[in-house]
Amino acid sequence: MPAFVQLIETQFNFKLKRIRYDNAKEFLLTDFFNNKGIIHETSCVETPQQNSIVERKHQHLLNVSHALLFQSHLPTSFWSFAVKHVTHIINRLPTPFLKFKSLYELIHRTLPNLTQLKVFGCLAFATTLLASRTKFDKRAIKTIFLGVKTGTKGYILYDITTHSTFISRNVTFYENHFLYDPKLTAKDAFIDTTPNSTFSDMDRFHTLLSFDNTNNNGSNPTSFTHCDLPTSHDETVSQDSHQATDCQRNSRRTKRPPSYLSDYHWSTIVSSNTTHTTPYPLHLYLSYAKCSNHHTTFSLSLSGTLDPTSFKEANQFECWQKAMLAELDALDRNNTWSLVSLPPGKKVMGYRWVYRTKFNADGTIQRHKA
Repeated sequence: MPAFVQLIETQFNFKLKRIRYDNAKEFLLTDFFNNKGIIHETSCVETPQQNSIVERKHQHLLNVSHALLFQSHLPTSFWSFAVKHVTHIINRLPTPFLKFKSLYELIHRTLPNLTQLKVFGCLAFATTLLASRTKFDKRAIKTIFLGVKTGTKGYILYDITTHSTFISRNVTFYENHFLYDPKLTAKDAFIDTTPNSTFSDMDRFHTLLSFDNTNNNGSNPTSFTHCDLPTSHDETVSQDSHQATDCQRNSRRTKRPPSYLSDYHWSTIVSSNTTHTTPYPLHLYLSYAKCSNHHTTFSLSLSGTLDPTSFKEANQFECWQKAMLAELDALDRNNTWSLVSLPPGKKVMGYRWVYRTKFNADGTIQRHKA
């Protein structure tokens, strides 16, 4: 209680004037209340209705906590995390009793940040620390989301392997997946519900192998195809060596370059007699044959127009001079800054120009933006 009173006075500049409790011995601090000038009241024995507001809020917290535990199938041993997360949520919800404002907004005089709100008890993958992993160690571990840590920009996570809690900020959430299975024992209650992890990884692996082997200096060696893929990563490691021989045959899958190469091109028309020093020239695998004329023109205009990288370069062209003047005029009209004298001992923060050419859908230049 003394720490709570000090917190209210320091953080919110409020003086606590009156407190009521239910005869709990841990709140029997008569000397402390007298020194602070706080009036302390107690409710009568077995009359919780005298603390009506507190009891209703207590019931509200318990009901929502039960809902979170039921949805995530977590046991009651996680009740403390559920109550803390519920309190975090309720304090940030608007209520008609406060003119549809949240308690957080009234206390801190600013809107709450809701970007950290995630589904309680959902599956989460936390990035492992660089200092404790080698090149072949896992880059993430499977955890359960238990809430956010006050005073820390991180998430509270439960490691299902070591059965311990820790805090991390680099987390990927699967809010529709829950790991805990109430039908199993407490020791083996966590199951693998990773969404489509095994087959998507194997598909990507075989696709890359097939594409690379087929285009290796014109040869066409035998490539891998799907043959009774194992259902887990452990089985993949143990069975891959002897299954590879049984699976070897010419792939019937259509060979396509990786999708990330679609952002680059060298030329739309290249002579077939041209010799190339590059093993895999991009123009042999990327084509605009199936694109419309408008899309082809637009794509070529993106690479055919080079934006300036410095003021000295841009200042040589009238179009960029007009773009810079337009930007300065807009900043002046919006009163973006005020000219003041530089305080002693302070340094001026630097800046730089950024230039971008904006295009229309048909590939023509719409405007120059600085």
